Amino acid sequence: MKRKIIALSLILVIVTLISNVYAVSKCKVDLKTDKSEYNKNDEFTVNVNLSDIQDEKGIIALGGTLEYDKNSLQLVKMEAQGNWTKPSFNETNGKFVTDRDNNYATKDETVFTRASTERSSKRRV
Repeated sequence: MKRKIIALSLILVIVTLISNVYAVSKCKVDLKTDKSEYNKNDEFTVNVNLSDIQDEKGIIALGGTLEYDKNSLQLVKMEAQGNWTKPSFNETNGKFVTDRDNNYATKDETVFTRASTERSSKRRV
């Protein structure tokens, strides 16, 4: 019985040591466009910007959910900026994730751009 307890304790310690640890860093993520109104069939770009990074090391990955009216906007493309990788994007639930090729982001920068087309009449974004 004593051997089983020791063995289970050892397994628990090993699993704890090799499991992934995720930390949350504080920063601002802003979406910016060139103008505030677009007409039907206009293609426009939204910049996803990272700023006010409050972490000693910086940011190496970013994930979230982009919510938008799929009847009014059509995704054309998403492109990585700087040292960020092209975002993986799930159009069904709007979730995205991206990371950096190397080193951490420590300064304000654009993470990726998202090009969309307006499907409906004039709209403010």
